[in-house]
Amino acid sequence: MNYKKSMIDLSSPTGGQGTSPTGPKDSGLFRREQGAFSTGAQGREKWVTYINDLQNRICIALEEVDGKASFVEDVWERPEGGGGKTRVISNGNVFEKGGVNTSVVFGNVTDAMRSQLKYIPQSDEPLTWWACGLSVVIHPLNPFVPTVHCNYRMFEVYNSFPTGEGREGACWFGGGTDLTPCYLFEEDARQ
Repeated sequence: MNYKKSMIDLSSPTGGQGTSPTGPKDSGLFRREQGAFSTGAQGREKWVTYINDLQNRICIALEEVDGKASFVEDVWERPEGGGGKTRVISNGNVFEKGGVNTSVVFGNVTDAMRSQLKYIPQSDEPLTWWACGLSVVIHPLNPFVPTVHCNYRMFEVYNSFPTGEGREGACWFGGGTDLTPCYLFEEDARQ
């Protein structure tokens, strides 16, 4: 698969997955805005670029290690806003099955989201969100090789769609990586 052809369009903070106004231009990944930190349009674009590049590099490396199987890609759209790329590898020499997925999604903050995000003001003011992330799950054929799972994401919340100066917002990064063994060897679990 030619991964360069499947890059998400970076001309907007939605990654070309749906439509949304672009945010204000700034020079770095983070900037202080209305008392909170925000990434701004260029920061979002940098993160989308990084996540897409990381997906490509991981897929290329896993295909090279496997030597047999190739990823199959499904590009999808989210009706509420945004979309992503799901890539699955299966029935290989090394990997039983795995997925390396990216998404750039956005929408309105629901009441359920508002109750889970405790630091968002509890008011009737409409809020919107934007998120971009990478998720990886790899199941090797060899039961002595652990399953790999990772998820990295950037999440932003605004008091309106990121349309310009004067908006208030907050952003944060989250995620992690773990190895899950099928067989536990005590020496592997010691520090």
